[in-house]
Amino acid sequence: MEDKGIKFAVFLLIITIIRCGGDNLTGPSAGSAKRMVKDGWALYEIGEYNAALSKFNAAARLNPSYADVYNGLGWTHFALHNIKQAAIQFNTGVDKAPNSLDILVGYSFALYESKNYSLENGALKWALKAIEVDSTEFDMDGVDYYFVHNPKVTAKELRKIMALSYFYLGKFEDSYYQVKNYLNGYTLDTSSPDFPSNLLKELDRVCND
Repeated sequence: MEDKGIKFAVFLLIITIIRCGGDNLTGPSAGSAKRMVKDGWALYEIGEYNAALSKFNAAARLNPSYADVYNGLGWTHFALHNIKQAAIQFNTGVDKAPNSLDILVGYSFALYESKNYSLENGALKWALKAIEVDSTEFDMDGVDYYFVHNPKVTAKELRKIMALSYFYLGKFEDSYYQVKNYLNGYTLDTSSPDFPSNLLKELDRVCND
């Protein structure tokens, strides 16, 4: 009877260890990575970007399939002006969560800052993808997308980089469409030879508004 009691006690101890510290026995859990990411976002929100980066990197080692890890890495590298690395992390994030608005918007911002504006593989591609995923978040009706961890990142800011990207690509009417329909732009004469220069002035006005 004593042996059975000891064996039962050992069995309960093993179960307790597995429940309380399973990461040590069975490998890193998704829960551990989520806690790291939560801590990372808390640090990001108060501007402790290097500390946030450490948390997100630790989370990536724990669970490399967790998409919000790359969202965090992307936005934190972006805040640190590591634009190339931000784009790399957002690219990985898009592979893992192709419909995440935060990742798509971040990727668009990073590529815009890299002067990659194109519709094929640049800022416009991912901006349009975000709008395709949920157009109501970007229709500028007053209740629109904003990045919960940084409220300065909004649907309006995305529309601004779209307008500028189209302009830099020489797609002036597409740029004007963004300005007029989403950025409260003034009416311009698209047939005027001065249309590009007038549009540039209007872009300067609305983008600094």
